[in-house]
Amino acid sequence: MALSVLEKLFSLKNKVVAITGAGGSIAGEMAKATALCGAKVALLDINPRAALGRANELTKLGCDAIALECDVLNKDSIENCSSQIIKDFGKIDCLINGAGGNKKEATTSQEINFFEMPVEANKWVFDLNFMGTLLPCQVFGLEIVKQDSGSIVNIASIAGFEPLTRAAAYAAAKAA
Repeated sequence: MALSVLEKLFSLKNKVVAITGAGGSIAGEMAKATALCGAKVALLDINPRAALGRANELTKLGCDAIALECDVLNKDSIENCSSQIIKDFGKIDCLINGAGGNKKEATTSQEINFFEMPVEANKWVFDLNFMGTLLPCQVFGLEIVKQDSGSIVNIASIAGFEPLTRAAAYAAAKAA
């Protein structure tokens, strides 16, 4: 398919997309794809250096991108990012919730059996994957409702449908 056809089909020109977890691999590539389709992209990540690296990559390609430090488990942090995006770009058309993940301590292994998995590790994984999606939806969703248009894309996992037997909190959070 010719590039011009793709540009017409998937144009995001004049759209503003906020992406959580954008310093990482999957959300970072989604940021690149949306930017190459013409969107102004706000790369949000708890690791500001990772987000800035991705944003710099996009600006070198001629894309409009900013990097913001964002803790998806802290509503104030998310609200500050939302305000900054509106200040810089004027609006928010789309939120992509890409932040998430698992941790070794919340996964059964030869060293950690199910009965010994630390509660705090499982709580952190569940919160990151569930609350880390819910809170950005509340903050950015409010802006989308005010505009009477927009989209929210939540990244799921097959673990939400077919639970991973070794990662209970991750599977439960993705199912939620």
